[in-house]
Amino acid sequence: MLLIKITMINPEISIVLPCLNEEKALGLCIDEIETAIKNNNLDAEIIVVDNASTDSSPDIARKKKAILVSEPKRGYGNACLSGLKQAKGKYLLMADCDGSYDFNDIPLFLENLKENDLVIGNRFSHKELMPVLNRAGNWMIRRLLKLNGLNLEETCTGFIGAKRDKLLALNLQKPGMEFSSEVLVKAKKNNLKITEIPVNFRERLGEPKLNRFRDGFRHFKFLLFGI
Repeated sequence: MLLIKITMINPEISIVLPCLNEEKALGLCIDEIETAIKNNNLDAEIIVVDNASTDSSPDIARKKKAILVSEPKRGYGNACLSGLKQAKGKYLLMADCDGSYDFNDIPLFLENLKENDLVIGNRFSHKELMPVLNRAGNWMIRRLLKLNGLNLEETCTGFIGAKRDKLLALNLQKPGMEFSSEVLVKAKKNNLKITEIPVNFRERLGEPKLNRFRDGFRHFKFLLFGI
């Protein structure tokens, strides 16, 4: 068992993992985060937000001594918002816990958050691992984000760093996958300093949760009509 430097009152960084049926990857992700914390002497907390999983994900989180938060209302945004409310860190890192992201990139996020309010983990140096339809959806969302003054290569990443107080001030509300578009649009409207950084990206473990057409429609509805 790794010894982790954790300050429960005011850690430097809160790592929030929205989780829906990720038993194949969750334990590995927590182990990788713990190693990154130890190797970089970070002051951190790990928060797993269980989004009404029907597998052993909550048990894994408890066994690994992560902070476990239950969010019964399904939806990526609902899970992220619950984690944000629970988090105590100055900085916040939200990441999918499906094994696709390399948590050794955590120090890179922290370095960039010193001078930026929002840091987007860009997967496109590994775009060959992304399904063609996912890339096409990202392209369309990128065009719509330009209408909101945002010129980004990555629009739907599951790896985002932010100053926690800045994110809380955005009054985020979207319950589903469109939450990621809401973050970007409101960050731009509130003049937050945004940057993209390249991150490592791997094939996910377990079944994907994304419904391309339903979730894509929710992005488009928000970006076109604000609803």
